[in-house]
Amino acid sequence: MADAWYLKFPDNATSQLVQISGVSSSVSVGFTLAEDSLAFMSNRYIFDIRRNFNNTQDAGGTGFFLQQSQSSYDTTGIRNLKVNGLISNAQGIFSAVEDDFCEFTVNNTVSNGVFAFGARFNEVESFKGLAVKNIIVTDSAGVHTINMTDSGGTLSEFTSTDGIVTLKLFNFPTDGSQWELYDDGTGSADTTITGAFSFLPFEFSGNASATLPQPISNSAFDLPELIIAGAQSASLPQPELTGAFSFNALDFSGTQSSSLPQPITNASFELPEFSVSGDISASLPDNTITSTGAFSFAPFEFSGAQSSTQPQPTSDAAFDLPILTLLATQSASLPQPTVSGAFTLPALTINGSMSLGIPQPIVNGSFELPGFTFSGSGSATFPQPTISGSFELPAITVLGSVSLSGVVINVENSGIIILQAGESSIQLSAGDSLIYLH
Repeated sequence: MADAWYLKFPDNATSQLVQISGVSSSVSVGFTLAEDSLAFMSNRYIFDIRRNFNNTQDAGGTGFFLQQSQSSYDTTGIRNLKVNGLISNAQGIFSAVEDDFCEFTVNNTVSNGVFAFGARFNEVESFKGLAVKNIIVTDSAGVHTINMTDSGGTLSEFTSTDGIVTLKLFNFPTDGSQWELYDDGTGSADTTITGAFSFLPFEFSGNASATLPQPISNSAFDLPELIIAGAQSASLPQPELTGAFSFNALDFSGTQSSSLPQPITNASFELPEFSVSGDISASLPDNTITSTGAFSFAPFEFSGAQSSTQPQPTSDAAFDLPILTLLATQSASLPQPTVSGAFTLPALTINGSMSLGIPQPIVNGSFELPGFTFSGSGSATFPQPTISGSFELPAITVLGSVSLSGVVINVENSGIIILQAGESSIQLSAGDSLIYLH
């Protein structure tokens, strides 16, 4: 399905007006309603020929279409009223419903090529709650379709599809709330968002697949709790955004796969707690993440026969991974980032038969790894970083049969390296740095 936009006058509209310019000779006007028309509350215009270009002065002429009371209408200079191609009257148009196509012909020439739609020429007596998907103007130059989707949900001025007629909004909200998103029943599931975006909880069961939105967002984006059970797969959003992005708790059980977001973000990005059990694989964000804002994950817990590939981001801002708990036969490949900001990993607890690839980062800022506890039969490769900032490797506790590949550090600038070595062998490439062994 494809996303489309329609224009809606506020339900309390008083001064909102749509100006149509660039028309020639006499015209016919048609429009498709996106919502049912509201009941009459006060004088309301559909059309006024007297609009002057970009101002409220009376340009003269005779031709206006308005409702003055529950049963009183003024169609001066208007004829051939139709709804969905059938002959109708003023009452039929003012009481039309969603997806009805309303049209009428103007008797007189639009002398200055401009008319007002949805309000009186001087920006009063607006049509409260009027919602339209398109406006179609027919004049001596042809048929000009103004598709509200061409606004992108943001523009206040744009042209018809043939580039001849121009629509311009006056006195509408500055927050873009006049643009309403809807599904036009065609195309793909792409979503373009300029306002807050959220979903209610999802629950999947049985043999199914779920592809969640892949939005382009300039504001907040949230997905709620997801519960997935049975033989299913879930492809979560891979968004591009400049606003906040977050998920609520995710719970996976059974034989499933989960492809988590691979976002491009200029703002904060957060993934919450994950609980994964059974024969499941989780592909967490990889190096398609380009972040200039904060980036973080909540705790991860894996049990069963699984593998976990942690994010490999390129980041100019803070980057954090939370506690990782790995149980049973699993492997974990932790980030190998290129970082010019702070980079930290929390405590890691590893049990069972597994392998762990610790980050081998290129870092221009501070880098820190926390305490490690290994038990069972496993292997761990520690960082081999290239670093021009500070680097700290914390205490390591090894229980059981575990092999460790030591740290090799290439020091670009003169500095001091201090290692607690015990009986371990040490290989250093330190340049002119001083080395202390304890």
